[in-house]
Amino acid sequence: MPLLKAAWLLFVARRDTRGFYDSIARQYDRLVADQPGAAAAASFLAEYLGPSAPVRRMLELGCGTGLFSRLVTILARDLHGVDLSMGQLREARARLPDAHLVQGDILHLPYRDASFEAVISLEVLPHFPRQEHRFFAESFRVLAPGGLFLVDPAWTFSVAGLRRRRASSLGFFARMALLRLTNITAWERVPSSEELVASLADAGFQVTACPSADGRQRTFLVGRKALPAR
Repeated sequence: MPLLKAAWLLFVARRDTRGFYDSIARQYDRLVADQPGAAAAASFLAEYLGPSAPVRRMLELGCGTGLFSRLVTILARDLHGVDLSMGQLREARARLPDAHLVQGDILHLPYRDASFEAVISLEVLPHFPRQEHRFFAESFRVLAPGGLFLVDPAWTFSVAGLRRRRASSLGFFARMALLRLTNITAWERVPSSEELVASLADAGFQVTACPSADGRQRTFLVGRKALPAR
């Protein structure tokens, strides 16, 4: 069965990124094992927002089937999500009927400037190789002054540990070889934490890199949009 599942995934991954996620929308929750990093990210976000939660409006970039969104609904009075895949959005709308979920391009968000008090993204950034700055700049644009941007770059961190494992890991090279057989857009070279922090700062954010407290090797990048000088 695992071999058949792998063969099916490779077959549907020959489509582009949107086609791939449309194809696996109904199976997505099972395939990602309920996104094990989602609970840690939601807990971290709640702690970081602190007494300012719930915020008035929050946007999730790449909301998918809503696995992460459902964990942060209590942190926002008005939850919005955007995703490229209509198949994934259908699943998310069934799960979160009160959220405002739209199909759209993260690099050209369909929102006005300063629309949200918080912008979040879980395990989506790797689908934007060499476009990280545009991803961050568009997030900065729709974030209100004083607002918070939380991004979990997924398998980038801890970078030092990843580099050590990568050097001798057949699994890493196997994943990269399989990725090259597909038409999915994703990182082939993992940016360093310094590169991502610099890109966030260049987009205008005041940046903090915060290790997760859940014992996993992951780091959340947190950006603040400064309030106007008085």
